[in-house]
Amino acid sequence: MSIIKEDNNLILCVELNDDFFYQENFRNKLNNYQSVKLYNTFRLNATFLIRQETIDYFENYFFKIGEIVDDNFYLIDKRIFETKNNFLFQKNMEIDIDYFIAPNSISILRHIDNLIAHDVIIGNSTDSNIFNIPEAEYINLLESFPTTYELQKYRQKRVAGSIADFVDLKKDANQTYLNYLNKKLHKRNDVTLNKLFDFEENKYRIIYDKLSNMLLHEANYKESDWQKEIIKIILIIYPKYLAVGEKIYFNTRKGKRKFLDLCLVDYTGKVDIIEIKKPYNIPIFSRSTYRDNYFPSREISGTIMQLEKYIYHLDKLSQQQIESMKKRYFKDYDFEFDMISPKGFIIAGRTKNFTSEQIHDFEILKRKYSNIIDFLSYDDLLARIKSILQKFEKL
Repeated sequence: MSIIKEDNNLILCVELNDDFFYQENFRNKLNNYQSVKLYNTFRLNATFLIRQETIDYFENYFFKIGEIVDDNFYLIDKRIFETKNNFLFQKNMEIDIDYFIAPNSISILRHIDNLIAHDVIIGNSTDSNIFNIPEAEYINLLESFPTTYELQKYRQKRVAGSIADFVDLKKDANQTYLNYLNKKLHKRNDVTLNKLFDFEENKYRIIYDKLSNMLLHEANYKESDWQKEIIKIILIIYPKYLAVGEKIYFNTRKGKRKFLDLCLVDYTGKVDIIEIKKPYNIPIFSRSTYRDNYFPSREISGTIMQLEKYIYHLDKLSQQQIESMKKRYFKDYDFEFDMISPKGFIIAGRTKNFTSEQIHDFEILKRKYSNIIDFLSYDDLLARIKSILQKFEKL
């Protein structure tokens, strides 16, 4: 048996073996609209049959066991699985027969169904109105079902426990069973960690490709859209940041109205003011040099000066102003909003074609302002993602 996806349907493909009497019995039951129970899991009849084909002398029957709903989920037919609740599988999951049948012909969905009183989505879902089992946890559940070997060890343990006081046992069945469980748990944890590492590596590979593609097609992005995409990447690379603030208004000590375009707040409540510039036509260095030294372009100098002014004004805010900003812009976050010595963060420019002298002078520029500002070029950002990828590749 196998599971295939066809049009908007989830299909169970049943290939009958070459046992004539079994084939005849199966065929007759379908023709007479009787039910056929397979592996104590699928209750099938002609109602669900889509087609029958003979492939390499074997009869193949195709049954519809689910269909797409809401463009994102397969709704499993509960008549087939004999469940009271609805089960929905996310459509982009690689669903196979093991998602339904555990060892010893145990119906997984019916086991879950007996323990719950509501519908459930299996896979990743943002729908807060329905219960959800993430795919990784569902796979862990599948792996936790006892195998025939495990059940045999368990039976030996139970029998040994009953007769241990009356006979001389040649082995400690209880310890054998515990050793097996410990080995199984260790293996499960290794598998889970390996899946997690694969997921993380894939995540960083996606954002590396995403940023590379953005830099190739920069002209397709408006400034605001560009900033939003870069912010998403920053939040992944720097997980310490919990919140993003946009258009944060405040008054200076002299009563002037100012606002921050963007800021990031970390888990301690510390604020970083971020300036994101599209790299096109905003060079890091001026075209000319002074005594063979490179100095910042007008745009970069202006950005640095603007950040320094923001930091100066924010550092002088009263506690009342800070509390007011927290309530207005970050009320949903549980951190102490901290405006003491905020830092700046600039993402701008390209360095991939820099000469060694330009790279040297860029490092000097970054160090000069490192106490108040972090400066990354887009090539620095790519290099940082690549270094994370290399870490996973070595593990």
